[in-house]
This record gives sequence, structure tokens and C-alpha cells, in this order.
Amino acid sequence: MTASFCRIDDCSYRGTFVGTFWKVFPFFYTETFTITAYSNDQVWVSASKVLGPRLGRFDVHATATATHFTATFQSSRDWGVFLLERK
Repeated sequence: MTASFCRIDDCSYRGTFVGTFWKVFPFFYTETFTITAYSNDQVWVSASKVLGPRLGRFDVHATATATHFTATFQSSRDWGVFLLERK
């Protein structure tokens, strides 16, 4: 998976994620993250989206630095961690 982030304003970022699910199904996902806290070198963000009646709600909580994005996610049928690192 690859990701790019763009600051929208003082309260939010837009994240765009591109990858392949199960090495077969390509995906493209865009999410607006709300800043929940920040320090000099780290930002905490969260996002939530209803994906429909079958997939339910998708919640993400993450921390970001200049080089790392670490997020936990949860939906009605799945949960996990994204660990992204700037190359």
C-alpha cells in the first residue's frame, strides 16, 4: 500500500491510499482525518466512515510524524494496524 497526505486546513488532512487487496483486487481509498492533538513533531488524527449496510462503520485512529504513519483501524468484520514509513 502507498499513501499520500495533504493538509487541508488547521484541523484536517486528506489521506489517499492505493494498494492491492489479496494481491488481486486493486483499491483506491480517500479519507479526511481530523486532528485530535499535536505536539512539535507528532500529530494525532482520527477518521470514521460508514461503508454501507454490509461493511458497517470504519474507524481509524493514528499518529503521524514526518516519516511514520501508525494507525489502528476497526470495522464490523475486521481490525488491524497500518504501519507506513516514508522512503
